[in-house]
Amino acid sequence: MQLAPKELTFYLFVIYKIDFSNRIIYFNTFFSKILNKFYMRILIIGQKKEIKRLKLCVSQAMCSEVNSLKTLCSIEEANTFFVDNNIDLLFFDIDLDKENRLYYINKFSEKSSHMILISSQLEFALEVHIYDVIDFIIKPVTDKKLKNSLFKLNGGKRVPFRLIPVKVDQEVFYLSVNNILYFEIKNKDTKIFCKNNKIYETKMALNRYEKIFLPFFIRCHKSFVVNIKEIENIEIESGGIYFAKISNGETLPVGRSFYKRLKKILYNFN
Repeated sequence: MQLAPKELTFYLFVIYKIDFSNRIIYFNTFFSKILNKFYMRILIIGQKKEIKRLKLCVSQAMCSEVNSLKTLCSIEEANTFFVDNNIDLLFFDIDLDKENRLYYINKFSEKSSHMILISSQLEFALEVHIYDVIDFIIKPVTDKKLKNSLFKLNGGKRVPFRLIPVKVDQEVFYLSVNNILYFEIKNKDTKIFCKNNKIYETKMALNRYEKIFLPFFIRCHKSFVVNIKEIENIEIESGGIYFAKISNGETLPVGRSFYKRLKKILYNFN
């Protein structure tokens, strides 16, 4: 239902008279709903074989809240579109250009009020959470996943980047960094060791975890990144071999080239 100018004036007058003390709150809520309903401009940038399905999902989920819904199937088209246009909500399939995904996320975010990213690559989810995105959807895109993302757009909580996405039995959930003891690289896979004795595997490179979660996690060995809060002390055995004893009683190797830096950070952290 669209409101004519006279009707709009009447509603605002009623709100003002009913509750004078909370008029600002009501006005803000009222205008946000009006703007969301009539001015939501949405752009979907995705692969040609998936774009129709994605457009249908978005249309059904948003119902009548869409003023315009446009689809593009290439980065080149998107670059041209954004020269003269801004949008309210962008669905961006970063599989279109995996190598340059971070560059385009940053570039397109300047023209988009909100962004939801889509990919078949679970390992991309962690690195993109350092950007101001609403959500990251793992393919295949389903109505349920889409509605969960739109809930975050409409006032729900965004997923903090200090949560790590992990995949178990085809389901994706987020693991709190506070529950992680350490990461270990083994046979090109990174294992995540948790306080509850559970172990998860991911394809994300070990050095990426170290960069993203500094200074709370630090490299102690070429194969290990450890939660700094979980280190109880550093032990030295005969032959100058170093070990870090952590809260669950385990000892992790400390490489000679990492020892001084680790000791300094521990001193400053405590």
